[in-house]
Amino acid sequence: METPPSKDRENFLEGMRYTASAVNIVTTDGGAGRAGVTVSAMTPVSADGNKPTLLVCVHHLSPACRAIMENQVFGVNILSQKQSHIADTFAGRIKVEDNDKFSCTKWITGKTGVPLVLHSLVSFECQLLENSRVGSHHIFIGGVQNTRFQADELPLIYSNRAYGSPAKFDVITKRNENNSEGAPLRIGCPAHLTPSFIPDLISSYLDQKPSVTFSLLVEQQGNLLQSITNDYCDIAFLGLADPNPNLHQITLTQLQHLVVVPSDSTFENSTHVTLDTLVKMPLLYLETSLYPNIIDLFASKDFAPKPVVKTSSLDAVLDLVERGLGYTIIPFPSSSSLPIYNRKLQVLELKDCDAGNLVMVTSQKKNFSLLIDEFVEFSKSYFTKIQRSDCDTSQN
Repeated sequence: METPPSKDRENFLEGMRYTASAVNIVTTDGGAGRAGVTVSAMTPVSADGNKPTLLVCVHHLSPACRAIMENQVFGVNILSQKQSHIADTFAGRIKVEDNDKFSCTKWITGKTGVPLVLHSLVSFECQLLENSRVGSHHIFIGGVQNTRFQADELPLIYSNRAYGSPAKFDVITKRNENNSEGAPLRIGCPAHLTPSFIPDLISSYLDQKPSVTFSLLVEQQGNLLQSITNDYCDIAFLGLADPNPNLHQITLTQLQHLVVVPSDSTFENSTHVTLDTLVKMPLLYLETSLYPNIIDLFASKDFAPKPVVKTSSLDAVLDLVERGLGYTIIPFPSSSSLPIYNRKLQVLELKDCDAGNLVMVTSQKKNFSLLIDEFVEFSKSYFTKIQRSDCDTSQN
């Protein structure tokens, strides 16, 4: 088998890292036995003809490759966002004690005899129609004999060596501009910032406007910006470092970096901390999609932190800190208190590190509804009152 020049191959693989693909488990069973493999190379071919058709690409050395050719049937199971462990198992990244990859989840047997993941997002049963080898892979084209659907879930997506899932924009439906009366006020906020002020802000507004309804989108910052641009969201509360010419931004308050450590740590009598005192400790990295991120903060001081866990869940990272597994750093509004509830945690201020501002973002269009305008003004007033209250408290 010929191979392209090494540079061309490396550039191709590097470029393909940034494509986003659904994650699929291709399975088969029959005279050649049961086999399965994780693949991202799956695509529809045609919905017309005697049967709808799709294709998958399987490496020629995979045991599933020969089994599909001999069994003449295969299943394609599109995984949901909750099923990355199945993908890792069939990709060989998770080892199973009995060497039976199929033990990692529950299965049903399809009409063609192929194993189908019980709770997959979608499962296709296929009769093998064509098989050709291109380079290191076999291209299998299958005629779809049967299709099964799962309840409302998001697909598992793989890109740049990481799993993810798409933003579900239809949770906040696009507004019909000809019939906006009674439509909910659509606001968005990143998960780590939501507990700091969103509940109180909405509650305070409803005290004045009890007939208003809200749709709240809690998403990564990039998804929220896209929602504003595509008119799936009216207002987003974000942490931005630089102005965006396509969006209207109103600065509400400063953000600060809060360091969370176990309550029995060596910082027991401290109120603040610096990066140089943290760098040798295990970091529990909270992904916030804000810039600069925590790793960049350390790099700006020529420090290299020691991240041991990475998560986008605020609750999860606080639980890990409470167990003594390390510390975390969270960008948070300076006018708000981090909700640690009854956890045995201590919150410190990180000195000499700018966290940027909390801003309220809308699109640049001018034809806002009266409701949006009123909520924008209310939000500005809300944060002004908090800041005045903080100033009065500090002076007293």
